[in-house]
Amino acid sequence: MRRRFGCAELVGRSAALARVLRDASHVAPLDISVLITGPTGTGKTLLAQTIARNSPRAEGPFVELNCAAIPEALIESELFGAERGAHSTATQRTIGKVGSGRGGTLFLDEVGELSLAAQAKLLQLLQDGVYYPLGASAPVVADVRVVSATNQDLKAMVAQRRFRDDLYYRLNVLPLAMPGLDQRVDDIPDLVEHFAAAACRRHRFAPLRVARRTVVACQEASWPGHLRELGNAIEAGVVRAHVEGGGALHAHHVFPDIDATTREAISLQEATRSFRRRYVKEALERNDWNVAQTARELEVTRAHLYNLLTEFGFRRDGADDPTRH
Repeated sequence: MRRRFGCAELVGRSAALARVLRDASHVAPLDISVLITGPTGTGKTLLAQTIARNSPRAEGPFVELNCAAIPEALIESELFGAERGAHSTATQRTIGKVGSGRGGTLFLDEVGELSLAAQAKLLQLLQDGVYYPLGASAPVVADVRVVSATNQDLKAMVAQRRFRDDLYYRLNVLPLAMPGLDQRVDDIPDLVEHFAAAACRRHRFAPLRVARRTVVACQEASWPGHLRELGNAIEAGVVRAHVEGGGALHAHHVFPDIDATTREAISLQEATRSFRRRYVKEALERNDWNVAQTARELEVTRAHLYNLLTEFGFRRDGADDPTRH
């Protein structure tokens, strides 16, 4: 799939990421709206950029607007442009993000933050392919594909009348759910290597070897900020390793608050648990998640195997329970 779908920025080989990339590869060539959901820091912007690069509009601009970063009073003019004098700050005619994205892709991050008035205009853009800049009397024909993203539950917002139901269904033609890092534990080794190498290049440091214990510690740690938090932690660790003068990125560089004795004990415990988790998961996958057959292969009782499934956060459908890591 990676050979035919350029997605080098999205690092990892987990089943959770593979599902998203497969669905994205199907939707990228189609000139329809896409809604990307998922927690903050999971890489929704990277996925949107990947879709744009693999679309017929790849040669066009990729224009991004963070709807949460623009004051509500200015969001419409920022999005659709404004005629001179349309409001107090419109001293000259502005094109807006929709116009700037002509022939390309418009990425609306945090689309749930749009006001109801801006939502109505966005709906008109998606339905009719036209929009009205503020203060304009004639419509402007749009030529842009809209990809949006949110970390909010838009369906719940519709029920609360905070988001238009007709716009929700327009945006949600082919939704893509970006998994959190807690669903991508198997990707963490590749991500740690990727972030460490990128940090070394960015700061012009000599390349660092990533210690195995560092990878295990990162796999067992909790990352509520997902990729963003992991990337920041690895970059800080790279800087600490450079200051220390060693040639490797060790666990204490990434987790500086853990003392040496505790680190060694925790690392051994984490390594053992990580091995057991992987061993059980590989056996389950070999047996197509047949619990009885897997228990026989591992020479344990079914009851014990069920306890292990609960401990490691596995579900019988083969997907990891994101609350159990």
